[in-house]
Amino acid sequence: MKYGQAIEELLLGKKLTRTGWNGAGLYIFYVEGFRTSDYSSITGNAESAVRPFIMMSSVDETLVPWLATQSDVLAGDWMVVE
Repeated sequence: MKYGQAIEELLLGKKLTRTGWNGAGLYIFYVEGFRTSDYSSITGNAESAVRPFIMMSSVDETLVPWLATQSDVLAGDWMVVE
């Protein structure tokens, strides 16, 4: 599927991957916004708002915030992870 369709699937709670990605097991998923006090020592706020974002599960199963590259946006090889 194309990127626009992939974003719609993300917003429905699906995990997605691309056949063009090198690492087996890589996938992205949508994270709803939330509130946290974990960063209060840095921000000076007792509770900070975290806006929604897309997270990637990497090959070693660690999580990292994800940003699409131009190749990702233009690709047509997006797939839902079952």
